[in-house]
Amino acid sequence: MFCPICGKEASSEYDKFCSNCGSRFDFGIAVNTYTPPIPTQKKSNGVKFAVVAVIAILLAVAILGVMGSSLLDDNKSSERESVHVYIDEKSYFNLYDDFIPDKDIFIVSFNNEGQIVFDLNAEIAAEYDTFDWKFVDTNHTYYTGDYWYVKYVGETLHKTEPKLTYLIPVPGEFDISVECRNADGRVQIYAGSVDYYGTITKDYTWPYKSSQYSVSISFSLEDYIKYKEKDANRRNVTNYNRTKDFVTFDDPTVKILAEKLKGAYTGNTQTGDVGFANFILGFVQYCYDYPPYTSTLVADKYQYGVDEYFAYPLETIFYGMGDCEDTAILAAALYTALGYDAAIGLVPSHAMVGVALKNYNVTNTQPSSYDIISQVIGDSTYYAGETTIEKMTRDLGIIDKQGMFDSYSKYFDGSESSRYGFYLVTSS
Repeated sequence: MFCPICGKEASSEYDKFCSNCGSRFDFGIAVNTYTPPIPTQKKSNGVKFAVVAVIAILLAVAILGVMGSSLLDDNKSSERESVHVYIDEKSYFNLYDDFIPDKDIFIVSFNNEGQIVFDLNAEIAAEYDTFDWKFVDTNHTYYTGDYWYVKYVGETLHKTEPKLTYLIPVPGEFDISVECRNADGRVQIYAGSVDYYGTITKDYTWPYKSSQYSVSISFSLEDYIKYKEKDANRRNVTNYNRTKDFVTFDDPTVKILAEKLKGAYTGNTQTGDVGFANFILGFVQYCYDYPPYTSTLVADKYQYGVDEYFAYPLETIFYGMGDCEDTAILAAALYTALGYDAAIGLVPSHAMVGVALKNYNVTNTQPSSYDIISQVIGDSTYYAGETTIEKMTRDLGIIDKQGMFDSYSKYFDGSESSRYGFYLVTSS
């Protein structure tokens, strides 16, 4: 694996930074063979960052910051001093600790390639010979490539240059430190946080019933953080009635995504249409991955670092993945935003979405493997939808049997504890 910027070969396939130029592999594109890039070419990934047209202004207004020798706190407190530095009307930096401009320790700027460069003050840097940079994306997932749970603690890069370059920056919250050393053994650590607030774009392309569909949505990092910090200590839901509280169908991004899906669908998009309802389910099934897991470690542990975590729809959209309750909550939010009556179906160790449909004739072609799951509530019949199918689609009502052909249907006929079954989402 070679750095796409300078061509330096990585020492390991798990390297995140180039040891020569400091470029970040996981947001750039590490390659198996190196060809010098054409200067005018742009690199992109699934989450796009539009480089602002005022980079020249950014470079002219270099952002200075400083930090003491103490290491970072685990969490930012409301009392912690910070400084906003605006990039344009939609994006800005929030600087903490040694990155605060008046401390004159760091310079943070965009270079001509649209990369964020963290420079140690030249006078300070002249006193040292080596610099160990540590970069922590605080929204990074916790799992490793080998499917072993390891808490993410960032990447460390040993350099003789007092500079760190963020190759293809996306909005996020970053903890950064540099350990400076000289030949006499003197060590000095500077550290702080740089939050880059801006617009995140998600592009989706997926096949559905022999056709190809594409939609794109954008939202701000601030919108995601609002949900990330909401109910931070109440994400392991034991009162299942609370599940519907996570279905934020009135969220602006959820509404925009719902309307984009409505605009992309080539069939009947009237509320209650069966074909459109299955199309929405197919989008969630295909476009949102299930987090890695093993027989001993659950998916939430890999994604959020805890054994159980109920995510809001925008959190699932941000990560592009979620386990059963997360994707069911997202699907229920989309259905409700589109005018459907929706529900969350809960059974032991699993969750599904539920949608009220009329005149729906679903056929079970493999009765030994699947059940048709539905429940009449009031005047409506709710059909269960499996949201954890990856890179394929399965229509509403068709649900895998549990274990050795045990059926989930008993949890929807009233014979089991009322703790299980459909929890309705109320639309305003």
